Amino acid sequence: MARDPNNAVIIPKKKNEMKDEDLSEEDLALKKQLELYVERIQDSDTALQEAALQSMRQEILTSTSSMTSVPKPLKFLRPHYATLKAYYDRMADSDLKYLLADVLSVLAMTMSAEGERESLKYRLLGSEGDIVSWGHEYVRNLAGEIVEEYMITGYDSYLLNCYKSSTY
Repeated sequence: MARDPNNAVIIPKKKNEMKDEDLSEEDLALKKQLELYVERIQDSDTALQEAALQSMRQEILTSTSSMTSVPKPLKFLRPHYATLKAYYDRMADSDLKYLLADVLSVLAMTMSAEGERESLKYRLLGSEGDIVSWGHEYVRNLAGEIVEEYMITGYDSYLLNCYKSSTY
């Protein structure tokens, strides 16, 4: 093990782990802005919640339109995924809850445990908006989760769940 001059053990950084001091000024500003959005989403003022959700959604939308690697907004929001999920569970039904479900659906693409199908879960709980605008990787991921759900639950159960989750 390597040691620093004070004889303390230096723990090597994980390959993909980014510390604040490793980030450019632009990336650090984006990270701080996203963290502020997470705080404001949990605020009691619905106007602040909506502004934060719309801004976070826009940051993710613009970064996922042509995905070659995990976009920075998704990387910076990873530590807040559990917080956002917990807050979603406490929210009353509203348009804001649908917007948060949309964001969670995209975040689940990189955060949910294998086989959980959380992207699909939150997509069905979210708004009925255009899924293509989130990017082809998101659509591909959703398609995979739909197939997984179908393989596990069977055709009849899948159709029933789709029917129950629709508002038609």
